[in-house]
Amino acid sequence: MSSVKILKENFVDIPRLRLESEILMNDYSQGNEQLCLTSVSGNDDWFSGAGKNTEAEQFNVINKSIQGSYINQLLDLFPNYCRWRLMLLNTKTAYSIHYDGRENTRNFRIHIPVTSNLMSLMMFFDHSIATNDVGNARYYRMKEGNIYLFYASRLHTAMNCSMSEKRLHIVGERNVTRR
Repeated sequence: MSSVKILKENFVDIPRLRLESEILMNDYSQGNEQLCLTSVSGNDDWFSGAGKNTEAEQFNVINKSIQGSYINQLLDLFPNYCRWRLMLLNTKTAYSIHYDGRENTRNFRIHIPVTSNLMSLMMFFDHSIATNDVGNARYYRMKEGNIYLFYASRLHTAMNCSMSEKRLHIVGERNVTRR
């Protein structure tokens, strides 16, 4: 299984998405790097679904403040996904190498780049940390305007090596029980 797949190419109205995303981050993020677009009740709970959360399926109601927006329209394209967030990766920053999901599930993520740059990368590793093997890694650049699907149950990380440009993505997730 490929780690990353383009679902829709040159599909997103980037100026419109950026405007709505910047307003949300400025008005509600309180300096946090994650802002929840969906919540348990839709009552503009911007933070409960942020961070490492194992109950993603509970966060499936669009927050009231974005109902009817362009962001809402994009999220509605993927009704089986939940826990939608705006995720900011500052300059010169990387996440730890990790995998997402719960035991006996496969975790899939939709990524909609809002702002990106040539130095913003997703990396997937073809080994397990448990083997203590360096192995190989494959990197991907997610282009603004596209919508991506990636398999997050594999070991991966995201990094923004830019000295001046932040990376902002909308991310939704889906857990599928392993059979």
